[in-house]
Amino acid sequence: MSRLIFLALLAFVRGDNVVRVNFHEDCEGHVNDLIQLNLAATFQYIAKAFHFREYDSEYAGMAAMFHAHAREKLNDAKHLMKYLIHRGAEVHWEDIPKPPNTNWSHPSVVMTQALEIEKNMLNKIIATHTCAQEHNDPDLMHDMANRMIIEEENTIFELGSYISHLAHDGAEDTVVLPHLSEKLFLKYKGYKDCFHAVEPDEYHNHPHDY
Repeated sequence: MSRLIFLALLAFVRGDNVVRVNFHEDCEGHVNDLIQLNLAATFQYIAKAFHFREYDSEYAGMAAMFHAHAREKLNDAKHLMKYLIHRGAEVHWEDIPKPPNTNWSHPSVVMTQALEIEKNMLNKIIATHTCAQEHNDPDLMHDMANRMIIEEENTIFELGSYISHLAHDGAEDTVVLPHLSEKLFLKYKGYKDCFHAVEPDEYHNHPHDY
């Protein structure tokens, strides 16, 4: 206990954040990278969602799904920002890159790109977990393993399933595809968009609001 008090006093004298304990700068950098990736993914998913809401796209179910994922990524970014603050670290604000593409030839292309986004995210989460392990940071390891990794694996499985259905159930048929889209994304029916205000009771039921 006396050692912790001494370290806290030393940090205060040096002007450091007295809340920060056992949080390595490398881990802080990884978490900030994850925040940036989640914000960029939010931007890309919003672009994909509105693409499917254009006058020549009849895929309301797919649009709702991407709005839901956009909110999920934004919530993950907010969770990680709060995590840094609680650990006595800082959020490094950077420019968010614009979506690399906003004109897709086919819904399956959009899905494939989304899957790559999630795979890159999972790789970065695993790298962050590895960094925490190397620096003996069980708190960060727990957050990555019990929250972030499981969430990403579920999203990757979901997107992979959609891609498989689109490939085998009439994805090339422009008449069948809109109806298939509505069937596949039925669980997102009624989801308005990622800017829609969430009611208080919805926050209670949403696992990603922190």
